[in-house]
Amino acid sequence: MNQLIKKAKPPPSDNISYFVRGYNYITDQISRRHVHPITVHISNGLLPVSVIFIVLAMLFHFNPLAQAAFYNMRVVLMAMPIVLFSGYIDWQNRYNGKLSYRFVIKMICGSVVLLSSLILVIWQIIDPAVMEGTSMTRWGFLLLCFLMLAAAFMAGYQGGKLVFKDE
Repeated sequence: MNQLIKKAKPPPSDNISYFVRGYNYITDQISRRHVHPITVHISNGLLPVSVIFIVLAMLFHFNPLAQAAFYNMRVVLMAMPIVLFSGYIDWQNRYNGKLSYRFVIKMICGSVVLLSSLILVIWQIIDPAVMEGTSMTRWGFLLLCFLMLAAAFMAGYQGGKLVFKDE
């Protein structure tokens, strides 16, 4: 008789639903807690300081400024993945993922900042004397710094236009 009674099937694994619920909770908190503007201000605050230190280190041959710039650049590099991910989450949550030219510009500029900061950090690891007056590559290094700075400024400008909606 026991063989005729069908046993209830165990419920399907909730691993996926736990993951989805956890992801949704985290992304909701990222938007609610304004993680994107906070992390953007970290990188956009350190970038100009870093470039100023690089220029001054090159002009005055002062290595401690070059070291400070290098450490600032590493912090920017570490912050950029969080900046980009939280920006993507805000774009999805606050703007429903609608693609406009402002978002395209912000995405391109954010990618330029991430890639150029990665290149600059690796460059300085490989060639620690890149900011010295005798370095043949210092002008290329400085040019990449200014490109990165311009991309960060443009992304910030476009973000300001989105938030404050002034034309």
